[in-house]
Amino acid sequence: MRIFNLMASAAMLATLAAQSGSAQTPATAECAELFRGQRITIIVPNAPGGGYDLYARSIAPVLEQASGSSVRISYNSGGGGRAALVSVAEAGADELVMLIDSTIDVLSMLALGDNALSYGSVRILGVMHTDPDAWIGRAGIDLGSPETRELVASASSAEANFAGINLAALAMRLQARVVSGYSGSADTTAAVMRGETDFAPASLTTARKTAASSDLEILMVLSEGAYPAVPDAPYLAGEGGIVWQRSASLPEAERAELQALARQAVNLSTGSRALFASASLRPAAFACLAAATETTLMSDAFRQAAEAVGRPVSPMTARDAEALVVRTIAALAEAAPLFDQFRAEMKP
Repeated sequence: MRIFNLMASAAMLATLAAQSGSAQTPATAECAELFRGQRITIIVPNAPGGGYDLYARSIAPVLEQASGSSVRISYNSGGGGRAALVSVAEAGADELVMLIDSTIDVLSMLALGDNALSYGSVRILGVMHTDPDAWIGRAGIDLGSPETRELVASASSAEANFAGINLAALAMRLQARVVSGYSGSADTTAAVMRGETDFAPASLTTARKTAASSDLEILMVLSEGAYPAVPDAPYLAGEGGIVWQRSASLPEAERAELQALARQAVNLSTGSRALFASASLRPAAFACLAAATETTLMSDAFRQAAEAVGRPVSPMTARDAEALVVRTIAALAEAAPLFDQFRAEMKP
């Protein structure tokens, strides 16, 4: 069975588009009453100490002030992030529970997972920051060389990293075996440092911090062309990129096909660090939670707290973030045949 039903995908895109245009600003008094005596839980999909934890810790005190509710942070690293997603998606209509995760990771898990969840299971509350993914690995690995044929990656979830590992490797004609089940970027990069794997996917922000404090190197940025923040780092797509180098001896039509795959990998691995709530949350409660989240994300207090722990901020409201989700789902639907093939290969 195809993982993406095109008619169902079209219907879901229409629903999400309608949601993104229908948000209303709730009355302050109504939200104050709704939040009174309530507790908001932010669920982090990996162990304490990683990037999402630092964002959550930066958000929590500011969100308490914005909402008037107490805010606690909970950790659920089971299933490479899937357990955290399920716990939020299945929350009750009155439970103020939020997931902090990457948009592309969440949507990829919803697309590839075996559970009954769908794109409509969660709604996005806002975005903290957006940047491309990168491969960080052992020094001396030259991805641009055709002699580099096989590598092993450590990842939290194979599904969430399909585009950033498998699709990118397909464009490079590189065999990439994924060892999944690690708990977040700190755990995956530690596996590389211990010699268990060759590289790990990470946000560029995390990759830069890790490279600055270890012997690991940024092997590649999943971007089309040199990325401004790291102009000297190798990049996946575009002229002079890794796919361009590795395909130099191939016929032009074949090179163009691989470059198209590389661009698709870039589009599907640029993640936004975001906050999600269950789609079952009552509309009034969602509106109030989204309003409090927007106040938090746009505040100087959050920006200062995040930047103090090395987390960059480029916030996006729920309305704009839902439009981003629509675009991402469309890109995932376009990659449906490759997702189907990947899922078939995952089965025992």
